Amino acid sequence: MATKSIRLPRYVVKQHNKFWARFGVPEDVRPAFGGGREHWVNLHTDQLHIATAKVHRVASEFRARVAQARGMAGAVEADALDWRKAVNEADPEHRDVAIELAIKAAADLYVPGGIKEVEKTARLFHDDDNAAALVDIGGPKARTFVDIVLEGKKPLRPFIDPWSSVRATEVEPKTASIDKAAVSRFVDKHPIAGDVTKPAVAAWIEARKAEVSAATVQREVSSLRSFWGYLQTRGEVSEDSTPFAGQRFKDRRKDRAAAKREAFTLEEVSALYGKALASADQELADLIALAAYTGARREELAALKVADVADDWISIRGAKTDAGDRDVPVHKAAAPILARLIGKRKAGYIFADFDEDKWGHRGDAVGKRFTRLKAAAGHGPGKTLHSIRHTFSQALRARDVSEDLVADLMGHRLTTMTYGRYGSRAAAKKLLPAALAKLRYPKPL
Repeated sequence: MATKSIRLPRYVVKQHNKFWARFGVPEDVRPAFGGGREHWVNLHTDQLHIATAKVHRVASEFRARVAQARGMAGAVEADALDWRKAVNEADPEHRDVAIELAIKAAADLYVPGGIKEVEKTARLFHDDDNAAALVDIGGPKARTFVDIVLEGKKPLRPFIDPWSSVRATEVEPKTASIDKAAVSRFVDKHPIAGDVTKPAVAAWIEARKAEVSAATVQREVSSLRSFWGYLQTRGEVSEDSTPFAGQRFKDRRKDRAAAKREAFTLEEVSALYGKALASADQELADLIALAAYTGARREELAALKVADVADDWISIRGAKTDAGDRDVPVHKAAAPILARLIGKRKAGYIFADFDEDKWGHRGDAVGKRFTRLKAAAGHGPGKTLHSIRHTFSQALRARDVSEDLVADLMGHRLTTMTYGRYGSRAAAKKLLPAALAKLRYPKPL
């Protein structure tokens, strides 16, 4: 008889009969963790209940280290600005001494061997110019330091937080956080305002497109335009400086085709449902089933509450668009699933055990479980949990359900003159149960 696998707590892994905590290290703080993508901590136990108790403290310590490392971001610029102030405020006869002290301080921080190695390099290759030697052997941080202290160039990092505070008043909190991460990533590569030119931005875009999609790069550049506009309105950079204007982001035709999101077939959706059941993930199986029979988005389903299901209808509110707020009839195949999930409860979420992230979203963790499930089934990046929504739409159209009814079920806005302008959702609602009843999936769904 096969032994039933035990689901381990978050971060806990077992290696050689011992439990460890394993954390993914964010890219921006990897230098503080020795450059590794993962950080492992020995929990010094072979007992699961002890490991479970210990991992919370270890996770807290890991998060504290990450926060501390991020707090160090911009330390080069802050240190350089202090030294620039010291150099600028020094008496003319003592200015050389202040510069010498600044170079020594930077050499001790950024050059193995410190100022002695810098002076040696200066004698051999730079006509005793310690600043040039510091840039030569000190790496990007030393170059940034010299640019700010001796060249008077303007660092960008000190402006990220003030801009981000303004940005947070303009967009949703999650969007503001994503925008700040994009700008911080760019400033890591281009710390000085004077280095942000059109050719430099174009080169950065091409390099970034090798890592993420062109659409993602375009969103990141939109964040950078906002940041640059903030700098311009405050006179930090010239209003004539437009390094992000006229840049190109489009993928080549074959790349766009490869990136296009695909629909699952009805058989594939049913098979994924079966695989979720076979892996003892009833929660994921239920989410797949409800997505298949409602056409709802992941977060719409994750946010559903008991009160939203009544009289054989599901009320979806707070959708991405105004048209997305809608009422969907309960398909007869989904009715027993909803009844089981709700039980005797009068309130609360339909999916009661979903964890909520810091943005208030409840579907992220189960979405990642779906990603692993579909990848194990051989589906590529073109198919996601959202692809079931495409399956839903295509299946109804294949059953001759009219476009206006499919739009009502999915929360789409039609812009055609006959329906989008003059049509009535109230009249169409009466037709929705019969339209949805035409939807069929093969077993086990």
